[in-house]
Amino acid sequence: MPKKAFVMLSNSFPVRDMSLFGEFDGKEMYVNRGAAGIDGIISTAIGLSLSTEKAGILMIGDIAFLHDTNALLMAKEVTTATW
Repeated sequence: MPKKAFVMLSNSFPVRDMSLFGEFDGKEMYVNRGAAGIDGIISTAIGLSLSTEKAGILMIGDIAFLHDTNALLMAKEVTTATW
């Protein structure tokens, strides 16, 4: 894991697991607690990576992953956009 990378935790079990089983050596940690719960987790992680210009590690469950798979299709478009 890169030293300057952040960690993004999906809702529910990843957050609980992190509180039970440890930390990542003082790394920046983010959690997205939206109104719908699990929607947009991958999009949020991509946005964090772009805005902070850092690599990120996303811990996500299968259902939350399925709710935002379109973010993976759009990631290339977002990262190659010229503003």
